Amino acid sequence: MSSTRAPQVLVIGFGAVGSIYALALTKAGAEVTALCRSNYDQVKENGIDIFSAKFGKYPGWKPHQVIKSPEQAREHYFDYVICTFKCVPDLEPTSEVIQPYLRNPADFPNDSVPEAGLPCIVLMQNGIGNEQEPYDVLVREQGLAGSVISAVSWVTSNLLDGGKRVEHGSLERLSLGVFPSPLLDASSLTAGVTADRTPDGTKPQARLDALVKLLQDGGATPEVSGDVQPQRWKKLLWNASWGALSTVSRQPVAQLCTEASLHYTVSCVRRLMLEVLYVGRACGFDEDVFPAASVDEALQVTLDMRDVPQSAQASASLKQSGNDAVSGQRSKEKPASATSARHSMSPDFKPSLLLDLENGRPMELLPIIGNVIELARMHRMETPRLDLIMAALRPAQVQAIEAARRKWGGSAKPVKGPAVEGTPVSTE
Repeated sequence: MSSTRAPQVLVIGFGAVGSIYALALTKAGAEVTALCRSNYDQVKENGIDIFSAKFGKYPGWKPHQVIKSPEQAREHYFDYVICTFKCVPDLEPTSEVIQPYLRNPADFPNDSVPEAGLPCIVLMQNGIGNEQEPYDVLVREQGLAGSVISAVSWVTSNLLDGGKRVEHGSLERLSLGVFPSPLLDASSLTAGVTADRTPDGTKPQARLDALVKLLQDGGATPEVSGDVQPQRWKKLLWNASWGALSTVSRQPVAQLCTEASLHYTVSCVRRLMLEVLYVGRACGFDEDVFPAASVDEALQVTLDMRDVPQSAQASASLKQSGNDAVSGQRSKEKPASATSARHSMSPDFKPSLLLDLENGRPMELLPIIGNVIELARMHRMETPRLDLIMAALRPAQVQAIEAARRKWGGSAKPVKGPAVEGTPVSTE
């Protein structure tokens, strides 16, 4: 990128997470364009009120530009396209959400790609298995993007009052890595791509490093990972347990941590995490990259964010919940969260799964729950607690997807159900 040209960033999904990182990038000097749907009129006219324990208070804050249509986006060239919209492949493939907002290289003057190269797609979404489809379509097949960065965020923020206000605590952490990982064996990389170069000739690691520098300059806390997939699984521990149980119970996370509920919730949460851990192990994520201590950390980090008075009974419940063996061993490591800085969480904080359920929107059910179940079946493993979560939420998901298709459209084929003894069951 030219030193005289401000980095151009498109944020698709200007909600609780997208607005926080749009603010950070703007503070670093980037020109951020926000794609808004339901809150377009609000943000365009009045901005958005951001109240963050980490970044400060910004009433009526507006990004550089607010758009709502692909036509508006095609007037600009973007260095980064940051995707914080929900990954709902059972409604619409991720590539089809992004593609309308990208310019074909042939449209540039003199048929040349700008100096910075093709746009870099940054997938800042929950769950696992999100990257391959947009990478195959947008980078390999259509040549509309030069590279893909996979990002895992830890941000306790909620979008409130119909998109007028964002409330954010102090927790903000971001792990980013190039997809496919440069650590992969060369034989596993796709045609036209090497570990350090993409089809348009740019180096994905250089694009990643430039983005990380911007985020740091804006006050965010990014970290580069050689392979971000273990981080995705670590976050999945939280989303598929605390997040899922909060959604099924229709209660803020803090309510799961009260003295009256903790005896029942903590053991259920931990066993949900163990199901995720066991599936991750079967997929090749061993102790070196996905340690058993991650379970205790994901459990404790939530309790640490709430001032929960622990009676003798509650302490006993926590101790008892930690007696599950993992691969015949009990990790003696102290969870990292026990020594890290204490972060706050709003008493009303709700995971995105629950907010979507309450508002009749499609949930990220496949990336967070369904993909884990499918991988488990491929390895002939049982996941009874995750199965129950899926069974409880699937009817609402079907209704939400049908409503969304009537309103917005959608091209995804009917999704396959969980496999039985390794054989996928089609819902078609």
